[in-house]
Parts: sequence; structure tokens; C-alpha cells
Amino acid sequence: MDTRSDPKSGSKERKFYVSKAKNQLMLSEWLVQTPEDFATNWYLVLCPVGKRCLVVSTRGQTKVYSRTGYLMTTLRTRLPGGDTKTSKDSKHNSILDCIYSQSERVYYVLDVISWNGCHFDGCDTEFRFFWLNSKLREECPEVIQRTHCNSYPFVVLKHYGCTESEIVSTLKAPKQFSSALDGLLFFHKMSHYTPGVTPLVNWLKPHMLSDILNIHID
Repeated sequence: MDTRSDPKSGSKERKFYVSKAKNQLMLSEWLVQTPEDFATNWYLVLCPVGKRCLVVSTRGQTKVYSRTGYLMTTLRTRLPGGDTKTSKDSKHNSILDCIYSQSERVYYVLDVISWNGCHFDGCDTEFRFFWLNSKLREECPEVIQRTHCNSYPFVVLKHYGCTESEIVSTLKAPKQFSSALDGLLFFHKMSHYTPGVTPLVNWLKPHMLSDILNIHID
């Protein structure tokens, strides 16, 4: 998910570099062995093919950065901090961990770091995911629609349990995205949002399920 480029990026924007946005994403390790508490303390998130990015809304602008800190594009959004009519205060910023699907022109939200000035990096995964799936739709439902004031939809990726039956049923069910499935991310429920590589987030490609988890999808 980290090798695709954003079609909206201009050559000048690609060259622009912001050190504060560099290496701020929480990255995964390859899943090579099933954790003992895998079925009870981990979440599964299905990831579409796309570009991993950091979305920052502040002072009426929404900017999208690559994992290395390069400015990919600037958007018009209704995210807190990104609305030009209501967001002039830098304290009311929002920072989201997203995957941009080029084929769908949608930002799929993996995680939340900050929302309207409230920081969530010190909260565990269970709380962050609960908050994203409940509060985002309640407090800012307009961000999931493509409108004149919100040029790209922001859609929260669903999370699932990690028992064998839950993984199988999740993979067999219709996906929430039309893009191809890139891989599976596994988050420990108690982990905080930590920039850089962490063993509390693991990654698998679909073809590796049988070898690592002994799960076979017909």
C-alpha cells in the first residue's frame, strides 16, 4: 500500500518536504507467528490497494503527506481544521492515518491521531477504533460524501475479530471497497499509536494466510 502515487500531486508538491510529517505513521511488521492472544486481543482490518498517507487538517487547509513527509496534495474537506469558513484556529486540527485509493478516489481511514484538537495517540486501539466508527459519523457525517466543500470522501475501514471463523467469514463477505485487496493488518487492542515500526501491528498478504495462520479460503 506504500508504493502507489496520488494522481493529484503536482511536480512542485512532490518536491515539497515537511520534516514534521516525516515518519509519523505507525507501521507494521510482517506476521510470522500467531500471537498466543491472537483470537482475543487483536483486530483485523482489510486494506485496499492504495497509497498510505498522513492527512493533516489545520487553519482551513487539508494537506496529504507521504510516509516520508512529502506533500502529495492539498484538498478541500469538511474535516475539523480543514474547513476554510470555520477553521482558522490551529488548535482545531485533525490528523488521520489513511490509505488513498486511486481507482475509487476515496481516502480510507485506518486510524485517528488527532481530531478537532483532541489527541488520540495516547489511547489504545480499542478506544480509537470505537471512536472512529461511532463519533466520526455522528459529529462529521459530511466527510463521507463527495461534495463541493469535501472533494474526497473519507471512509472508515471496518475492523473485525481474529478468531478463525471471523477471519474466514470476513474474507468471504463482500468488501467495503471496490479496489483490490492489498493485504490484512492486525492491530493489538491495547497498543497506542506509535510512529514507526511496531510489533503490535502485523501485516499479511492474502496468499500468506494458509502458511502463517493455517486458514484456507475457497
